[in-house]
Amino acid sequence: MINSLIFYDNPISRFYLNLFIDKNYNLNQIFILNKRSIFPKNLILKTQFYKNNFWALKFIKNKEIIYLNRQIEEFFSFPNNFIKKSYNFNNLYHYNEILNYANSDNVNSKQIYYIIKQSPKENILISSQHILRNTILSLPNEFIHIHPGYLPFIKGADGSLWGPYIRKKIGASCFFLTENIDKGKIISRVELEMPKFKLEFINDYSIKDKYRIWFSFFDPILRCYLLRQVLDKKIPEKENLLDQEIINNSYYSFMDDEKKKKVFDEIFSS
Repeated sequence: MINSLIFYDNPISRFYLNLFIDKNYNLNQIFILNKRSIFPKNLILKTQFYKNNFWALKFIKNKEIIYLNRQIEEFFSFPNNFIKKSYNFNNLYHYNEILNYANSDNVNSKQIYYIIKQSPKENILISSQHILRNTILSLPNEFIHIHPGYLPFIKGADGSLWGPYIRKKIGASCFFLTENIDKGKIISRVELEMPKFKLEFINDYSIKDKYRIWFSFFDPILRCYLLRQVLDKKIPEKENLLDQEIINNSYYSFMDDEKKKKVFDEIFSS
């Protein structure tokens, strides 16, 4: 069971939050990574929301992207407008009574360490892409992350693109975090055939724009697809899980434009 969420405002957090709401899922706490400021928390949160989700909020009103997002929702069997609803700022206040503000936007800060230390031992899902350091990992809590790649074969950055490029499939893996990147014991993983989406006027979008669209809509819903499966079943005991430490695989860095183009050409058509 996932008990709490570390929330850093970005597309991944927004999709997770909407899934929890959609499933009427009970959380114990939401730890919010927010900057310390003299201004009201609501104003700071709105500023972070518009800054960190800038490209998603820009593209989501585009008619071609609306049609693309409906295809993405159908591919993953999510309800119509799930993506649009994920970018509703007020979703956070659905859990208003359990919001715990860290007054720091650094997941490894003393502030987040102490508020988690004072909380019960539990499984905490982390939605930020920050690397957890040993200090916070030393807490008795278990930290869970969803990586958009089929571990242990697709590790590192841009996992949702390296999967199609290397394995001709898309994948995601839910695992316990350790001090070693993408090497914790795997709770659950999934691998699917590559999707084919229609994107009208495809040549009007640059590689950068396609990349922004991908990580605003496809990448976070891929993670949500696996999270939905994890929420529907009990998390096994650690000793019964796949140990990645015995498997040596390469890490992938951010993908260059030539490889991105190859992946996008295979997935998108006009």
